[in-house]
Amino acid sequence: MELRHFKYFESIVRNKKIVKAANELHISQPSLSMQLKALEKELGCTLIERSRDEIKLTEPGIVLYKHACRVLQQCKEAIQEIQDLKDVKFGEIHIGALPTMVVSWLPQVLSNFKNTYPNVTIHIRELDTQSIRDALLNYDIHMGLTSLSGTEESLIQMPVIDEELLLIASNKSWLTQYDKVNMADLANESFILHESGYLLRQTILDACRTAGFEPIVAYESGRVETIRSFVSAGLGIALIPETSVKYGFKRDLKVIKVKNPTPRRVLGISYHHNRYVSPGMNEFQNYVFSFFKS
Repeated sequence: MELRHFKYFESIVRNKKIVKAANELHISQPSLSMQLKALEKELGCTLIERSRDEIKLTEPGIVLYKHACRVLQQCKEAIQEIQDLKDVKFGEIHIGALPTMVVSWLPQVLSNFKNTYPNVTIHIRELDTQSIRDALLNYDIHMGLTSLSGTEESLIQMPVIDEELLLIASNKSWLTQYDKVNMADLANESFILHESGYLLRQTILDACRTAGFEPIVAYESGRVETIRSFVSAGLGIALIPETSVKYGFKRDLKVIKVKNPTPRRVLGISYHHNRYVSPGMNEFQNYVFSFFKS
């Protein structure tokens, strides 16, 4: 079995059709089919159940696919590591980040980093908490800037800052007369929450339930700008991270502290425990930590 067999098999499974895999690999469909048959003959078992619509993996096929992904990823990382050794000032970093970070403090960190390392290309993907986790496990991104919760066996999680969630309300709301409120005081308010998939949503729901009520959810959004706009229009209240208020927040809303309980989140950096951490990734992590220490 050669490395190309892993590459062929991974492409067939990922594309779910041999013809699509053949196009991706720039080889003919008959040739790819022959390679697959030769691989099955070498291993002495059927790897794929074929049908008109799409392929289905057999049990041996599932095992081979898992190892093929791992081998190909290790080869990719070996090449990347060698490139990094040649010149640590070049390379690419793919980062998954929560929207609350992208519109607040992350632009400043990126600007600071790029001033020192202009030739390192950084790709930012705005994702929810669950999507960042999935992207890390699938090796689609190098690191995640996300809310941390508990432990994840396959991920290394590094806390950066523990922060409060602050209440924002329209300037026309009755809440504007207060600088601090109890969570229970919000029982009859309409909430604008993050969509499912965001850990922030569950944190807020848990805080409401601890205070003895189920929140009235008026609207949901995955974008913090949308949530702010809805609050400004008097459509409800929202709880957002302290860093979202501190960095880049428009002072057109009342910001109020919440107690009993005070909802909090841990902002952190996460990456796959098998992922090669390049010098560029390490340096970017240092810039994130330094930003919050300054």
